Amino acid sequence: MLQKLQNLAAFSSACQALRAGKSPLLLDGLAAVHKAHFAAALCRELGRGAVLLTDEEAAATRLMEDINRFYGEERALLYPEREFTYHSVESVSREYEQLRLGVLRRLQRDPSLIVVGTVTAALQPTLLPEQLSAATLRLRVGQEYPPQKLLEFLVQAGYQRAEQVEGIGQFAARGGIVEEAALADALRSGRLAGAMVDVFEKEPLPAGSPLADVPNCLLTPHIAGVTRESNVRVSAVVARKVAECLRGAA
Repeated sequence: MLQKLQNLAAFSSACQALRAGKSPLLLDGLAAVHKAHFAAALCRELGRGAVLLTDEEAAATRLMEDINRFYGEERALLYPEREFTYHSVESVSREYEQLRLGVLRRLQRDPSLIVVGTVTAALQPTLLPEQLSAATLRLRVGQEYPPQKLLEFLVQAGYQRAEQVEGIGQFAARGGIVEEAALADALRSGRLAGAMVDVFEKEPLPAGSPLADVPNCLLTPHIAGVTRESNVRVSAVVARKVAECLRGAA
């Protein structure tokens, strides 16, 4: 269907204008699905991506979905507006900020993608490409990275340290905080009355661990967070997130 527009004079004129560097291009007088058809055909004909702006986010979402249907794959990404909270609340969702950063990151890897959003979303400040690259850390399976440097990187990148991770943009430091051999010595010597350890430097706990058979030491296999209270708290967080999504959809 994308090739059907090549014989239209308006389509040829639009291609020539864009090749000559004339932009932006205004699509007016077309139904929403026809705008998606025209935009998808233009991007395919020119072999490059585009930024498409609408007046409201619902229209941007429909446009993104229609373009992907024409392509038969995900080539269009929704760039959402940021949510601002101007009053005191128990917690603030960072989901939209992460979605925006995710779109920018994918666009860095593949500039031929199509980004769809509202005028408001495009005007809201975000990171420069070089800032986003500097704030991105890639870790591969089997790669070792110093824990302290990782903590410093997360803080500098804007992540918030929390005792319990409840949402996007938070992190918790687990394992490697206590020196296991020193803990075992303190328990055996009586300098420490007792200890409970749920997370270990190496999991599962290897044979010959200094914590094995240590008196007054309770070891659990990384399940200490599974309590009645935590289940109630998780259920409340899930319910709150669902409510936030439904309010956003409304």
